[in-house]
Amino acid sequence: LCAKQVLELHNGQVPNTMEELTKLAGVGRKSANVILLEVFGIAEGIAVDTHAKRISNLTGLSKEKTPEKIEQDLIKLIPKEYAHIFSALTL
Repeated sequence: LCAKQVLELHNGQVPNTMEELTKLAGVGRKSANVILLEVFGIAEGIAVDTHAKRISNLTGLSKEKTPEKIEQDLIKLIPKEYAHIFSALTL
């Protein structure tokens, strides 16, 4: 369904905004962050999965429990130019 949406809604081009990516079937904020960073070089946020959540909590970078809130804590701490490296280390 996601590929069909890319074809039909975006003329076969993967969108390059968080808003448009998260409208696609099966694409959440974490996946959108990975796509933006890896495909387009856009550091809008930081991908937070179970491992990143655990590392963030253990190291004291965040005390939050949800990926969205942990991401917001990390965005405040990690400069955008290091978001790509940080995401790669924690995923």
